[in-house]
Amino acid sequence: MAQQVVEYAHTPVLIVRAPYMGLRRVLLVTDGSASSQYAARYLGKFPLPKNVDVRVMHVIPPPQPLLTMEPQLGGWQTVYLPQPVDEDTALHKKQEHAGKALLNRTCDLLQ
Repeated sequence: MAQQVVEYAHTPVLIVRAPYMGLRRVLLVTDGSASSQYAARYLGKFPLPKNVDVRVMHVIPPPQPLLTMEPQLGGWQTVYLPQPVDEDTALHKKQEHAGKALLNRTCDLLQ
């Protein structure tokens, strides 16, 4: 039930498991969208207990595999090509840099 509430809610949602003994940990996952920024601002104004552990996280998208279609008996076969290491590393570093900037902006919203 909690998962459906989170998925279909139009506003930020706080889910707490019973028995409630005080909020100790909060995980804020952000993608940089307006909705996630709104959630960060909301959490920043939320009256959290003093010793609560707040963590902010984002996820780097997985690399998109290069693929091609090759003819095979009766149809086509998908073939995944190895991605050049230079391009993969450069893209990963760029995403890491953008991710760190996103985390910094989100932490600023929390404060």
